[in-house]
Amino acid sequence: MKIAIDLRRVSLSAVDEPLRWLRDALAALLARDAPHTYVLFHTAFNYHLFPAVGTNVTRHTLSAPRFYDELQDRLGYEGDFDLLLRARPDGTLDRFPLGKQIACVPTFPLEASNNAEESRSRLRAVRAYQTCAAALAVPNAAVRDALRADPWTTADVFVAPADDSTAAADALLAAFDRAAAPRIRVTTPPVVSIVTPSFNQGAFIGQTIDSVLRQDYPHIDYRVVDGGSTDDTAAVLKSYGDRVAWVSEKDRGQADAINKGMKQARGEIRAYLNSDDLLRPGAVGRVVEHFTRRPACDLVYGRDALIDAGGNFLGMFPTAEYSFETLADCCCISQPAAFWRKRLADTVGPFDASLHLVMDYDYWLRAGAAGMTFEHVPDVLAHTRMHRQSKTSGANPGAHRERFYRELFDVSLRHVGYVSSRYVHARLFASVFHARPWTRRYEDLIVRVVQTWYHNRYRRGKRPWRALVSVLNNERSYVLPFLKRQVAALNPRNWFRAAPPARVELGPDLWLGPELTLPHAGGPVRLAGVPARDLVLRVYHETSEVAAVELRADEPAEVCVEVPGGPLRITFSDADVLPDGRHVSFKLHGTTLFDERAAA
Repeated sequence: MKIAIDLRRVSLSAVDEPLRWLRDALAALLARDAPHTYVLFHTAFNYHLFPAVGTNVTRHTLSAPRFYDELQDRLGYEGDFDLLLRARPDGTLDRFPLGKQIACVPTFPLEASNNAEESRSRLRAVRAYQTCAAALAVPNAAVRDALRADPWTTADVFVAPADDSTAAADALLAAFDRAAAPRIRVTTPPVVSIVTPSFNQGAFIGQTIDSVLRQDYPHIDYRVVDGGSTDDTAAVLKSYGDRVAWVSEKDRGQADAINKGMKQARGEIRAYLNSDDLLRPGAVGRVVEHFTRRPACDLVYGRDALIDAGGNFLGMFPTAEYSFETLADCCCISQPAAFWRKRLADTVGPFDASLHLVMDYDYWLRAGAAGMTFEHVPDVLAHTRMHRQSKTSGANPGAHRERFYRELFDVSLRHVGYVSSRYVHARLFASVFHARPWTRRYEDLIVRVVQTWYHNRYRRGKRPWRALVSVLNNERSYVLPFLKRQVAALNPRNWFRAAPPARVELGPDLWLGPELTLPHAGGPVRLAGVPARDLVLRVYHETSEVAAVELRADEPAEVCVEVPGGPLRITFSDADVLPDGRHVSFKLHGTTLFDERAAA
């Protein structure tokens, strides 16, 4: 066999204690006239690790900064390597089959790093090898037993004794032979457990249940946990007979219902689907296929289409490729399109029943902080229904808004250490910028100051006045230039400079916010579209109200108002909150008010 050996993390230093056992074992192995051909990949700084090697050994010196890219390029170029032996993998080399790699793991559990993201990255890499590698080499029985007890380990784990280099070399040779032998794995299709928490959603729960029962994957363990609904939910559930397991009893909220259902779940793959949301046809089969192909993946999530009460398409939830930083900045995972393995649930624990509105986001953050492997697929797996009876977009959003932000800020500080500027801005928009439009002039400054204050006050535990001092110190480089610009604005010479052209905030999903201001040349103003709620559209010319039009939620409308030339302001009296935190009032179909160049 032709075997590549990755020596990037093996040092010449005598203090490199964790890998000294491997260095001694390789020295004994390479000194033999073994039947295999070995190719050593190292840097210029550990070239002299093995001064005495046999004629069956060749060397390649690679650049330290680009070591792993060059290694994978070389493996792909030569194309005839049977195995790759890796010393202490800090990352996954996925351009060479993981099933042909043997990883050396000197310690387990892994030692914590001062850098949290580095620790998570190392943990994800080791778990990839635990699930997919040909074998794992360890120095003693204690590390072997710890790995075998870990739920991620499905690879062969063998001991190359640290106190006997000859026996360690023999163990490596035996592992090479086992890894090269053809393997037949018999697997059974995994059971997928889906829980639907429900309370007074009789109008939609039948569609939710049907979307699960019509999946083309047969091994689904499905149950509905109802909180004692007072509408016709129980009648709908009874109509399914023994096809759906269900219970209806008082509980402590949505998270408590999910936890009840998950305690009874018997599936290797888990998910929950709210009683007004839908699974797309074939979604479960697509998820099982992904988990089968990617055994190191702990959670997979797809795309999610937003629909209204009638099932009409509204837009797409803004999912994105996963990183912990992206998740902390904005919730890039759509809950009904997310599925996870039982081992993740066993590690992270139940949903937090004290949370009412962000229990799913809290769960993703806890799993991400624990180093779980998340993967995003481009398939549309689910539909989220936006309607007046839902918690986040109901008839009275103000009743939930303050609690939503309180919970959101709390879980962000607890699991991330800071609050995303997106969340700070969304909360300030709801409570300050929308109510007091003049504050929009200082929007960037206010967001930065509030975000830094939250971090110092709640994460670092400082008293309010100390948190304020920290804000002034940390943001000095931003605040001082900002104040200079405000002073410059008082200079009469700057009063007559041409203002930049007005911009209208119009996202790719064509939602307009609660207010827009722009110049108007005079003539009719036309707006066609669908309001998000029952609201009043008001048109102002300078400071005078020109028109007020009542609009009904989800009903197409076209407004035409004659307005003289000059500053124009249009307001909507109510707004919905999208999953990305934006406040939107009107889904635009067409307008003569502005053109494409004015749309931000």
